[in-house]
Amino acid sequence: MNLAKKLGLKKGTYLFSNCAKMPSKMKCRLLLMGPVRQKKDLLAAGIEHMIKVHKHKRSPKLYKEAAGMLERVTVA
Repeated sequence: MNLAKKLGLKKGTYLFSNCAKMPSKMKCRLLLMGPVRQKKDLLAAGIEHMIKVHKHKRSPKLYKEAAGMLERVTVA
């Protein structure tokens, strides 16, 4: 069974952020994912994770970094 079906994802385009792609002493493996139409929600969740877990400071640079981490995936 493919992962999209197992997760119950509907057809469409999604954005995801993979914390494991960022260098970290914690070796964080958190994945955040949501439909494109909820980009603001996904960014907000990612930024809160970056602040609370990884101890980053809230700044315009952090918002830009979080937005740059988003990748697209299409579920057919």
